[in-house]
Amino acid sequence: MNILACVSEGVFTNGPLPLAAAGRGNGNGRAALPVPNPCDELAVEAAVRLKERHGGRVTLVTVGSMSEATMGAYLGLGVDEGLQVLDEGLDSLGPVQVAWLLAQVIRPVAPDLVLCGERATGGPATGLVPIALAEFLSLPVVTEAAALEVGTDDVTVERLIERGDRQVLQAPWPAVVTVARAFRSPRYPALAKARRATRRRLSLAALGITRDELDRVTAGPQEVAREKARPRPKRIYVPPSTLSAAERMAALMAGGRKASARKEGDEKFLEGSPPEVAAKIIEFLKRERILEW
Repeated sequence: MNILACVSEGVFTNGPLPLAAAGRGNGNGRAALPVPNPCDELAVEAAVRLKERHGGRVTLVTVGSMSEATMGAYLGLGVDEGLQVLDEGLDSLGPVQVAWLLAQVIRPVAPDLVLCGERATGGPATGLVPIALAEFLSLPVVTEAAALEVGTDDVTVERLIERGDRQVLQAPWPAVVTVARAFRSPRYPALAKARRATRRRLSLAALGITRDELDRVTAGPQEVAREKARPRPKRIYVPPSTLSAAERMAALMAGGRKASARKEGDEKFLEGSPPEVAAKIIEFLKRERILEW
């Protein structure tokens, strides 16, 4: 089985800058280090698991520059070969251009399955690359796979949907599948596996692609701004001062519902011993003809 995983490089910016990374910060004392994209790690993990169960070969492909540490982390998961398309100006490509270039690399390989992460990190993160890639390759696409298995001529994908339900889809292969974050966590990379994997770098000229051809591909949506989510103000309930201390405490514990109900004469809140409350509930159900006995 020939499986191909598309990966990109993320950026770690959530921790203090290590001493070993001096000079690579983002100017505010935080780390800005190239790391594997967590979403793409899951795609590689899914590819390696399929290879372990069914045999075959896993090839990794990326467009643009990637640090040796990041490439080694991907290859250390159990990848057989890493393909890197590296040329001037490829780091500034839009998602549609990246998808078109990936398609030119993937088409001659003729994989049975193409796996991608949900989205990139450290950039626009539109999640458009896998969808556009499937369009350029004229292949079916299934998104957000929480589990997947392959048959003789199709792939079965289990997707997480609303309310925790799972949807099972089947698609004929070859197909493009994006792996969701609900997939199993990736294993730790092994240095020995990274050393055994072969690496190849391809230029645009080696692929027979001119820069004019790439420029004619629409760049797709571009991020022009990003705003942080505005926190919603929290409303704190304050019980009326006319209530007694016990009633105010009860109102606070009930979030104000009990006090408002009492004020409006609502009889939904019953008081008494458990048998008395149960008897009142049964009487109400009979009165409303919910119970016929």
